[in-house]
Amino acid sequence: MRISTITPYTFHNHQSRYLQPAVINTWRKYQLELIEELLAKGEPLILGGDGRADSPGHCAKYGTYTMMDLGSGKVLDLQIVQVNILNLYFKINIKSPSNFDKN
Repeated sequence: MRISTITPYTFHNHQSRYLQPAVINTWRKYQLELIEELLAKGEPLILGGDGRADSPGHCAKYGTYTMMDLGSGKVLDLQIVQVNILNLYFKINIKSPSNFDKN
């Protein structure tokens, strides 16, 4: 068909130089504006978070963790994490029932 296209190298170069910084910059501006808006209300924030590492029957190397304000239903942050690091974090930080105070 003799259609001119860019090479994969050029595509990834444009993506890393222009697209990704633009998306990150836009997200950070939105995030700051949202947090300022929520704090300006003077009400306490009620935050909730949840992580997802894979779908049933699949194995994933990476997962996402989302934090949102439950009052407004707006997402405040989203992180992509490596699953084995997330598993290590939970093994270290979650107490077993025998560690809870019995008072």
